[in-house]
Amino acid sequence: MIYLGDHVRTRVSVCGHDDFVIKLPNSEGVVQLEPGATTTIGWKTEDCQALDAS
Repeated sequence: MIYLGDHVRTRVSVCGHDDFVIKLPNSEGVVQLEPGATTTIGWKTEDCQALDAS
């Protein structure tokens, strides 16, 4: 985990890949992750953008 003031970035393992980085708000009421913990991740459709494969 990397503390960056108003948020924390952490690297997680997703589908066997351990280079997935998530950004969590550093505020009250936000679940704090612990090393080795299992969690559910997701995002809003409007926050996604498809990229051309070429």
